[in-house]
Order: sequence, then C-alpha cells, then structure tokens
Amino acid sequence: MTQRQEAGQQVASTRCPFLVEVNAQCCRLAPFRKLVPGLAIAEQDQRCSSDAWRSCAWVLQRGMPLSDRAPATPPATCPGERCPFLDEIVACSCATAPSSKLIPRTLLAVSRCLGDSHRYCEFFLERACPRRPRDAGGRDAPSDRLPLDAAAIPIPPGVALAPNHMWLDVGPDGSCHVGVDAFLARVLGAVEEVTYLSACGPGSPSLVLTVAGTTLPLVFPQPLDITGANGALRRHPDNLTSDPYGRGWLYEGRALRLPGQTGVDARTVELLRGPDTEIWMSSEVERLSRLVHTILSRRGGHLGPISADGGEVSEALAQHLERAELLEVFSLFFTGGSE
Repeated sequence: MTQRQEAGQQVASTRCPFLVEVNAQCCRLAPFRKLVPGLAIAEQDQRCSSDAWRSCAWVLQRGMPLSDRAPATPPATCPGERCPFLDEIVACSCATAPSSKLIPRTLLAVSRCLGDSHRYCEFFLERACPRRPRDAGGRDAPSDRLPLDAAAIPIPPGVALAPNHMWLDVGPDGSCHVGVDAFLARVLGAVEEVTYLSACGPGSPSLVLTVAGTTLPLVFPQPLDITGANGALRRHPDNLTSDPYGRGWLYEGRALRLPGQTGVDARTVELLRGPDTEIWMSSEVERLSRLVHTILSRRGGHLGPISADGGEVSEALAQHLERAELLEVFSLFFTGGSE
C-alpha cells in the first residue's frame, strides 16, 4: 500500500482534513471584494457592525442615491446598526498551501477539497505523505541492476488495472483518477517529458511519454468524462515513476454512464481487480523476461544492463534499449493487450 492510500484510509470522510473554514466579511461597495476573517478585525475597527458605518466613506460616496449624498451621514431611515452593505459568508482556505487565500465556500461546490479527489492534491500529498528517498513500493529508488520482481511491485487495494498497465481509482464520491502502474514505472525508470493529448470532456485519456529520447503514446482503454490533468508532471515528470499511484497520477474525471446502467460505467468490468491483479502481474513479468531473452539473442547473447543477475529483467529496462527495441517492448506491453 502506498503512502497516499494509507493517508486516504485514515480520513473518515471524503473532505480534505486540511480544509479550514472561517466566518469572513467583505464590503459590497469596496472596489476589491477582499474577504477578511471576522476575528482578524480589531474591536475598535468594527465600524461595519456598529452605528459607525454611517460615516464610512464608501457608504457616503457609493452606497446612497444621489439625492441622499448631501447629508454628512446617511438618512436615519436605514435600519439597524449593522451596515447593510456588509456581507458575512463562510470562507475556506487550505492549511497546507504556501499562501492562505480565502475562497467563499459556495465556490468550492465542485472542488476536490470537498470530495475524495483531495487524496491526489499536491498540497495534501506533501503534508500527509512527505517525500522520502524511496519509491511507491517502499524500496530504494529503481536501479538498472535490480531485478524486476513481481512480488515487490505494489498494487494498492481498490485500484483496477488495465491491460496496458494503467490504473483506475474510483473514489466513494464517483471521482476517477488514472495513472500508470508500478510495473510500467519500473520498466521506464525515468521519464523526460509528459505531454497530454486529451481535452476536458468525454474521451479516452491519452498522452505521450518521452523516454530515452523516444516518444511513446499511451491511451487508457476506457472512456471517462475528463475534468483535468496533473499539470505538476510537466514540471516534475519524475513523479510519474517515483510515485505512480500518488503524485504521478495523470488524468482525473468522472465515470461515464451507459443508458440503463448505474454506478461505474459497465465497460470498466474489463479491468483487473483484487487477487487477479497479482496473478496477472506475475505473468507479465515472465512474459517480459521471455521477450528480453529474445532481444538478447539478437544481440549475440550480450547481456549488458538490460538483464540483472541470473538473466532476470532489470528495472529501468527502457533506459538501455535501442529505439527499435523500446518501441517493440512498448507495443507488446503498453498499448492495450497481452498475449
């Protein structure tokens, strides 16, 4: 289980535990509607909540009709001591963000902060799952001399795997996230660039990875209602291989519904789940080992760094393949099908 999965299980509700709510105030007449926490206003400056609001310059200049601007104070017919132009709302801020900005709670109706998607937020992951010099499987960073061991390839519970080694995580609130599994991450070893191809809306999440100078297309085999992509990977493409189930997620969205169907789109039944994923992963490692031996035979038996001790496939295999060999491996394992 990854750090992200462990942190997610500790949160009882789908709401982000780092979301802070405060009662805030703002002036409807000010040129900039800045939200100010109620407790941040000193008692002596509370003119908005007392009769002193009548002498406020904004009220005198903008709050009264032209016929009422002549008096030094607004007409006494204005009810109550509280300024009628003072808005009090519930505002939210992120306790983990570098700058705390207040946002009206009503604007967060579709935000990841109030749903299960907060588990993939960069700020949440940084606080709940601090970076460590290990990969998603709790081991040292991949090395080109470590064997690709199926038993050590992590598969988080609840995650479904596609035949091309991409994963789908459907949250309790129906939010979906897509990424590459640890098998693909360890075969690649490193990614130089991530280029997104899919726009928001219904479609199959697709992208292009640049690995060892070679562009490799990748398409999730099931359509989603795409709502966004992980922009952080443009700056830190290494997250794709160092934390494939957390910071390395690729697309987010919602499951498409078929007529007469409820819940997750029925087409996702083709994905592997539970114990089936472990059996399948072992067979994939064996299949890759056979392919690598075929590649070695073409090279005249020279092992080199593509095979670890004992003839097993080594991690970061893609970094040591020739372009044609890399395209062959990618075509057979990561474009949708298996033998």
